[in-house]
Amino acid sequence: MTEQINYQELYNSYTPKLLRYLNSTLSIEDSEDLLHDIFLKVYNSLQSFRGEANINTWVYRIATNTVIDKLKSNAYKFSKSQNELNPTTVHYNNSHFATTFDRQLEKAEMYDCIRQFINELTEKNRTVFVLSQYEGLTNKEIAEVLDISIDSVKIRLHRAKETLKTSLTFNCHVYFDECSEIACEPLSARKN
Repeated sequence: MTEQINYQELYNSYTPKLLRYLNSTLSIEDSEDLLHDIFLKVYNSLQSFRGEANINTWVYRIATNTVIDKLKSNAYKFSKSQNELNPTTVHYNNSHFATTFDRQLEKAEMYDCIRQFINELTEKNRTVFVLSQYEGLTNKEIAEVLDISIDSVKIRLHRAKETLKTSLTFNCHVYFDECSEIACEPLSARKN
Protein backbone atom coordinates (compact mmCIF):
# COMPACT_ATOMS: atom_id res chain seq x y z
CA MET A 1 0.00 0.00 0.00
CA THR A 2 2.77 2.49 0.88
CA GLU A 3 4.32 2.42 -2.58
CA GLN A 4 0.99 3.69 -3.94
CA ILE A 5 1.11 6.77 -1.70
CA ASN A 6 3.07 9.63 -3.19
CA TYR A 7 4.40 11.83 -0.40
CA GLN A 8 4.50 14.98 -2.56
CA GLU A 9 0.86 14.53 -3.59
CA LEU A 10 -0.07 13.91 0.03
CA TYR A 11 1.77 17.06 1.06
CA ASN A 12 0.16 19.17 -1.67
CA SER A 13 -3.30 17.83 -0.92
CA TYR A 14 -3.20 18.13 2.85
CA THR A 15 -1.26 21.36 3.39
CA PRO A 16 -4.25 23.72 2.98
CA LYS A 17 -6.57 21.41 4.92
CA LEU A 18 -4.19 20.99 7.82
CA LEU A 19 -3.35 24.70 7.97
CA ARG A 20 -7.07 25.50 8.22
CA TYR A 21 -7.45 22.83 10.92
CA LEU A 22 -4.42 24.09 12.85
CA ASN A 23 -5.50 27.75 12.54
CA SER A 24 -8.71 26.87 14.35
CA THR A 25 -6.69 26.26 17.50
CA LEU A 26 -3.28 27.89 17.07
CA SER A 27 -1.82 31.13 15.77
CA ILE A 28 -0.73 31.31 12.14
CA GLU A 29 2.92 31.17 13.16
CA ASP A 30 2.41 28.15 15.42
CA SER A 31 0.30 26.46 12.75
CA GLU A 32 3.01 26.81 10.12
CA ASP A 33 5.65 25.49 12.51
CA LEU A 34 3.48 22.57 13.56
CA LEU A 35 2.61 21.76 9.95
CA HIS A 36 6.29 21.04 9.36
CA ASP A 37 6.36 18.70 12.37
CA ILE A 38 3.21 16.92 11.20
CA PHE A 39 4.55 16.26 7.72
CA LEU A 40 7.85 15.09 9.16
CA LYS A 41 5.90 12.54 11.23
CA VAL A 42 3.83 11.56 8.19
CA TYR A 43 6.96 11.11 6.09
CA ASN A 44 8.73 9.07 8.78
CA SER A 45 5.65 6.90 9.34
CA LEU A 46 4.65 6.44 5.72
CA GLN A 47 6.56 3.16 5.40
CA SER A 48 4.73 1.73 8.40
CA PHE A 49 1.27 2.80 7.17
CA ARG A 50 -0.53 -0.50 6.67
CA GLY A 51 -3.69 0.87 5.09
CA GLU A 52 -5.89 -0.38 7.93
CA ALA A 53 -7.29 3.14 8.27
CA ASN A 54 -8.28 5.63 5.63
CA ILE A 55 -5.30 7.86 4.69
CA ASN A 56 -7.41 10.92 5.55
CA THR A 57 -8.11 9.58 9.04
CA TRP A 58 -4.48 8.61 9.52
CA VAL A 59 -3.16 12.07 8.58
CA TYR A 60 -5.70 13.87 10.79
CA ARG A 61 -4.90 11.55 13.70
CA ILE A 62 -1.20 12.47 13.40
CA ALA A 63 -2.17 16.15 13.20
CA THR A 64 -4.51 15.94 16.19
CA ASN A 65 -1.96 14.12 18.34
CA THR A 66 0.68 16.67 17.38
CA VAL A 67 -1.65 19.55 18.32
CA ILE A 68 -2.44 17.92 21.67
CA ASP A 69 1.27 17.46 22.39
CA LYS A 70 1.90 21.10 21.46
CA LEU A 71 -0.93 22.41 23.67
CA LYS A 72 0.34 20.39 26.62
CA SER A 73 3.95 21.54 26.25
CA ASN A 74 5.26 24.01 28.81
CA ALA A 75 6.99 26.05 26.11
CA TYR A 76 3.66 26.60 24.32
CA LYS A 77 1.85 27.53 27.54
CA PHE A 78 4.53 30.12 28.32
CA SER A 79 4.50 31.50 24.78
CA LYS A 80 0.71 31.76 24.79
CA SER A 81 0.70 33.67 28.07
CA GLN A 82 3.24 36.11 26.61
CA ASN A 83 1.17 36.59 23.42
CA GLU A 84 -1.99 37.26 25.43
CA LEU A 85 -0.19 40.24 26.93
CA ASN A 86 0.43 41.61 23.41
CA PRO A 87 -2.85 42.97 21.95
CA THR A 88 -1.38 43.27 18.43
CA THR A 89 -0.84 39.51 18.03
CA VAL A 90 -2.73 38.31 14.94
CA HIS A 91 -4.10 34.79 15.15
CA TYR A 92 -6.16 34.24 12.04
CA ASN A 93 -6.13 35.13 8.38
CA ASN A 94 -9.69 35.43 7.10
CA SER A 95 -8.83 37.06 3.76
CA HIS A 96 -10.02 34.06 1.75
CA PHE A 97 -13.62 34.63 2.92
CA ALA A 98 -14.27 37.91 1.09
CA THR A 99 -13.86 39.43 -2.34
CA THR A 100 -13.87 43.17 -1.62
CA PHE A 101 -11.92 45.01 1.02
CA ASP A 102 -15.01 46.17 2.95
CA ARG A 103 -16.59 42.71 2.82
CA GLN A 104 -13.24 41.27 3.80
CA LEU A 105 -13.14 43.45 6.92
CA GLU A 106 -16.74 42.62 7.83
CA LYS A 107 -16.16 38.91 7.35
CA ALA A 108 -12.88 39.02 9.29
CA GLU A 109 -14.59 40.68 12.23
CA MET A 110 -17.47 38.23 12.11
CA TYR A 111 -15.25 35.14 11.89
CA ASP A 112 -13.00 36.45 14.64
CA CYS A 113 -16.10 36.93 16.78
CA ILE A 114 -17.38 33.42 16.07
CA ARG A 115 -13.89 31.93 16.42
CA GLN A 116 -13.68 33.54 19.88
CA PHE A 117 -16.71 31.51 20.94
CA ILE A 118 -15.34 28.36 19.27
CA ASN A 119 -12.09 28.83 21.23
CA GLU A 120 -14.10 28.96 24.47
CA LEU A 121 -15.39 25.42 23.88
CA THR A 122 -13.71 22.64 25.78
CA GLU A 123 -10.77 21.17 23.87
CA LYS A 124 -12.64 17.92 23.23
CA ASN A 125 -15.77 19.62 21.91
CA ARG A 126 -13.80 22.19 19.89
CA THR A 127 -11.75 19.49 18.17
CA VAL A 128 -14.84 17.52 17.15
CA PHE A 129 -16.62 20.70 15.99
CA VAL A 130 -13.70 21.90 13.86
CA LEU A 131 -13.13 18.48 12.29
CA SER A 132 -16.82 18.24 11.44
CA GLN A 133 -17.74 21.78 10.43
CA TYR A 134 -14.50 23.11 8.95
CA GLU A 135 -12.76 19.98 7.73
CA GLY A 136 -15.86 18.10 6.62
CA LEU A 137 -14.94 14.80 8.26
CA THR A 138 -17.75 12.34 8.91
CA ASN A 139 -18.62 11.24 12.43
CA LYS A 140 -17.01 7.89 11.68
CA GLU A 141 -13.78 9.53 10.50
CA ILE A 142 -13.70 11.80 13.55
CA ALA A 143 -14.21 8.77 15.80
CA GLU A 144 -11.24 7.07 14.14
CA VAL A 145 -9.04 10.19 14.33
CA LEU A 146 -9.75 10.73 18.02
CA ASP A 147 -10.05 7.04 18.90
CA ILE A 148 -13.48 7.49 20.47
CA SER A 149 -16.91 6.02 19.71
CA ILE A 150 -19.24 7.51 17.12
CA ASP A 151 -21.74 8.17 19.93
CA SER A 152 -19.09 10.21 21.75
CA VAL A 153 -18.52 12.22 18.57
CA LYS A 154 -22.24 12.91 18.27
CA ILE A 155 -22.48 13.95 21.93
CA ARG A 156 -19.46 16.27 21.71
CA LEU A 157 -20.69 17.79 18.45
CA HIS A 158 -24.15 18.36 19.92
CA ARG A 159 -22.67 19.96 23.04
CA ALA A 160 -20.42 22.20 20.94
CA LYS A 161 -23.31 23.36 18.77
CA GLU A 162 -25.55 24.01 21.77
CA THR A 163 -22.82 25.95 23.57
CA LEU A 164 -22.11 28.01 20.44
CA LYS A 165 -25.81 28.65 19.90
CA THR A 166 -26.18 29.88 23.48
CA SER A 167 -23.04 32.04 23.28
CA LEU A 168 -24.09 33.60 19.99
CA THR A 169 -27.66 34.19 21.19
CA PHE A 170 -26.52 36.06 24.28
CA ASN A 171 -23.63 37.95 22.72
CA CYS A 172 -24.46 38.56 19.06
CA HIS A 173 -27.14 39.66 16.65
CA VAL A 174 -27.26 36.94 13.99
CA TYR A 175 -28.84 37.80 10.62
CA PHE A 176 -28.60 37.24 6.86
CA ASP A 177 -26.73 39.94 4.94
CA GLU A 178 -27.52 41.38 1.49
CA CYS A 179 -25.85 38.35 -0.15
CA SER A 180 -28.06 35.98 1.88
CA GLU A 181 -25.05 34.82 3.86
CA ILE A 182 -25.25 34.38 7.59
CA ALA A 183 -23.64 37.23 9.50
CA CYS A 184 -23.33 38.32 13.08
CA GLU A 185 -22.56 41.47 14.95
CA PRO A 186 -21.62 41.65 18.64
CA LEU A 187 -24.46 43.12 20.69
CA SER A 188 -22.01 45.55 22.31
CA ALA A 189 -21.22 46.99 18.84
CA ARG A 190 -24.94 47.65 18.17
CA LYS A 191 -25.27 49.75 21.33
CA ASN A 192 -22.64 52.24 20.15
